[in-house]
Amino acid sequence: GNGSLQLSEENVTTFISDNCGIVSTFLSRNQFNCSSIGNNTISIFAVDVNNLTTTKAIVVDVFDNFLPIAGVNNLTLYLNSSGVASISSPSSVFQNVSDNCGIRSQVLSKTLFQCTDVGQNAMYASLEDLNGNKNTFTVSIFVKDTIPPTVVARSSSIGIELNASGQASLDVIETSITLHVNCDYVA
Repeated sequence: GNGSLQLSEENVTTFISDNCGIVSTFLSRNQFNCSSIGNNTISIFAVDVNNLTTTKAIVVDVFDNFLPIAGVNNLTLYLNSSGVASISSPSSVFQNVSDNCGIRSQVLSKTLFQCTDVGQNAMYASLEDLNGNKNTFTVSIFVKDTIPPTVVARSSSIGIELNASGQASLDVIETSITLHVNCDYVA
């Protein structure tokens, strides 16, 4: 809908009569839109053949029951070197958002993803219009960790000496290897 309505006399009356005959009826107001939500007092006028007029006040209750609509995008997110990925804005998920009276909010149930989220994740994306109508969508978020671990050694070569039986051992302290991973799991 476009958020507007036009009433006619037939929409608000059940019976109008006069002993000599009615020549016209009209409403004091017949256009309503999103700014008219709630009770609106209007008048219906009836004019007979002798130009006598009668008026009746009626209340028109205008309400919005249309849900906001949108398409949603399923996303693939890539973890950064800290093991984190995020959705920065609901507009990354929603597309072609519309409502007859306007949108109040776009909310995502989750925006921050970490190493424990690697793989397929379901989340919810909700729209609420200006009159409190809500629509919720399920969105699929696929989280990937594509950053390999980084190994830093003290030097590119280390010399060790064989003992009399032709063996040698290497102590981790001697190598000074540092291992950096963005996620603590074995893939």
